[in-house]
Amino acid sequence: MQITELRLTRRGRYAVYLDGAFALAIGKDTLLDAGLRVGDHLDPDQLDALESAELLHETQERALRLLSMRDHSAAELREKLIRSAPAAIAEAVVARMIGSGLIDDRRFAAAYLAYLREQKGMAGIRLRQELRRKGIDRAIIDEVIEEAEAEEPAEAADDRLHQLIERKYLRMLDSEKGRARAAQALLRLGYRWGEIRDAFASYLSDLPED
Repeated sequence: MQITELRLTRRGRYAVYLDGAFALAIGKDTLLDAGLRVGDHLDPDQLDALESAELLHETQERALRLLSMRDHSAAELREKLIRSAPAAIAEAVVARMIGSGLIDDRRFAAAYLAYLREQKGMAGIRLRQELRRKGIDRAIIDEVIEEAEAEEPAEAADDRLHQLIERKYLRMLDSEKGRARAAQALLRLGYRWGEIRDAFASYLSDLPED
């Protein structure tokens, strides 16, 4: 099959015509990488390779757009890419992003951990669950949590819990039903009952023991 025309489209891509018939559209990067010219011949294997190269470029561009909006874990980006590309292509693009430093699961985990603690008020096991949902390896989770705990004052966790109670649950502590609802909400956020009870006790003096 012979390339009879390379036509620039309105979308900035190049329509490749083989033996006078449209075959596929490719981007400028794929065209330059392949070094295609009118008159060149392509066999079926070369055409398949050209299609794969174009899909790789498209998937890489999509990855860059996603990363320009916010940081992603490797697993999170991979999951999004395979919605529109074969798993092998998605894996290759993720590997490129890791190699270039655009993806770093440890960096992502540390930043996401800080966000969950400071903005969402999460603690304990809930933090680990949320990081696992992003596909972060357990060893990395252990490391970033240990480092975060070592870098902050001992009272920081208690302070966050008190700030959370004062911001969202203080009015609920006036009744037993309200306290129960507040406690359940805090348990879902990862706090232990002992921590919750002690925090409530700092606002009220008549809370029951375990």
